[in-house]
Formats: sequence, structure tokens, C-alpha cells
Amino acid sequence: IGRFVSPKTKLAAMNPEMVTFSSFDVNFCLKNAEQLKDKKVLMYCTGGIRCEKASVMLKRRGVKDVNQLLGGIHRYLDKYGNTGHFKGLNFVFDQRVVQKVSS
Repeated sequence: IGRFVSPKTKLAAMNPEMVTFSSFDVNFCLKNAEQLKDKKVLMYCTGGIRCEKASVMLKRRGVKDVNQLLGGIHRYLDKYGNTGHFKGLNFVFDQRVVQKVSS
């Protein structure tokens, strides 16, 4: 739906392409931990709650420097709107379905 884009490289953040969170460890961590183990990883989630669990999963697979966006995308968008580095829509778990980026 949306993701961070580097202002320097214009590259988008990795997309774990998961349908359910329960598949994150096997479908993302197992396949990507080796290439991420010596890199600084910033996890971001809708509200930040799933990042707590996802960070532990990556660390158990040997990724040492795992960080989280405090408050998740929701708080980031509240603070930075369309002046930040998040591009696209934020999926939310209520009747809105998505949160638009606004200023």
C-alpha cells in the first residue's frame, strides 16, 4: 500500500509481501536474515505493535541491529504528513481501511 522511499537513493523499503503476520517468520525472516544480519534494520508497522514481535523474530534469526519506528506509520503520518519520506497509503485496521498521507 505504501512504503518509505530513501531521499538519497530513491529506493523503496523492502516489502515483506505477507498476507498474514503469522507467516512473517517463515516467509520473510528465514529468507532474508542472512542478507540483513550485518545491516541496520528499521521496522515499521501500522501502529508499531506487530513490530515488537517481528523484531524478536529477526533477532532470533541473527539480525543484530533491529530498530522500530516509534508509534508506527500512523504517528509518523500524523507528525510529518506528505512532507516525510513515506509514500503511498497506510493500511489501518478499522472502517477507513487506509490512512491517506496529508499535510
